[in-house]
Amino acid sequence: MTCGVVMVVASLWASAAVAETARAPSRHVSLLADGPGTGGATPSWGETEASREPALSPPPPPPVNDAPAIAPAPAPSRPSAVGPGERLPLIGEGRRCGTLAQPTCSLFWLPLASFLVPGLGQFVDDRPGWPYLLAGAAGFTGMVWLSTKVTPAELASETAYYNPKVQALLAVSEVWQTSAFLSIYETYRARMVDDLGLTTKHSPVSEVLVAPARLDRMARPSVFLPLLASVGLGIVGAQAQLNGRPAFTAYRPPDAAFTAGIAYAAGTGEEAVFRGFFMSYLEHRWGWYPWLANGAQAVAFGLAHGDVSPFGLGVRILLGGYLGWVTQANDYELIDAILIHTWWDVLQFTAAFAAATPADRPTLYLRLPPIPF
Repeated sequence: MTCGVVMVVASLWASAAVAETARAPSRHVSLLADGPGTGGATPSWGETEASREPALSPPPPPPVNDAPAIAPAPAPSRPSAVGPGERLPLIGEGRRCGTLAQPTCSLFWLPLASFLVPGLGQFVDDRPGWPYLLAGAAGFTGMVWLSTKVTPAELASETAYYNPKVQALLAVSEVWQTSAFLSIYETYRARMVDDLGLTTKHSPVSEVLVAPARLDRMARPSVFLPLLASVGLGIVGAQAQLNGRPAFTAYRPPDAAFTAGIAYAAGTGEEAVFRGFFMSYLEHRWGWYPWLANGAQAVAFGLAHGDVSPFGLGVRILLGGYLGWVTQANDYELIDAILIHTWWDVLQFTAAFAAATPADRPTLYLRLPPIPF
């Protein structure tokens, strides 16, 4: 009986196993590639569609996060300019500054400080400031020392430009002034163009320094026409002083060096600060109309030269206004304005020296200061 029970249980277990095998899918995976048009693996020999194991399904997608996504904060806008009558907002300036409200990021106060200490703006901006500082210190030291060798009467004389002592004083003064003017300009340009993204063509200082030699621009009517006017003014002025005398009777080689040095320094430095900085500051920072910003800088340019005679002041205001117009027409590229200014001064100084007489030329007297040991 026991054997019969065992045989019955064994037969029931075998029957259940056979039934379970018929219901469950086969775990066999065919090694044959999917046939064309089958949409799956080709059944192997002796395998039916019913017993074939389906392809593995892709993993379930990750759970959906119902929390709202946090959008990144938008970058601060960087206006390229302001319209007439609009003021540039006190926004973030970029990688070097915080806001325009901070003194170290100001478009006015830091450039002004760079006039007193050339190179200061560059040091604040992590730019090379030593060239400005060294040139400014050398020029200022020479100016202080030479000012003790020139009397106020010599400075006020109508023939001051023919005095070698005054020439030396003016030359070292221009070294200090030009280094300060270029430091002002680069400080302003670094903020307005590099940080705020002003879309003008403000010339870099490296381009400013070589602009007087860009003689290829002389073919432009806007450049050579004012220089023709300078030639005419120089001839008329020299003829009035010569009164039939031969020209250049008192001309000396140092006069040519003085002419070239003063013209170069004035052309680069004054254009950078009056047209590149001051006029742009009024137009792009405060939203002045271009003609109004140009007129303001022209008047300031004329008054800064100290000649308040109607003719001298009028000519300088007109020249400053024309140079401002050229700069605005060139989208604040300074090359043409610097070229005109430099060679205008060369022509005017040359005409003045042509009309000088030997009596206008005092004897050169300079001695080195005592060096204590």
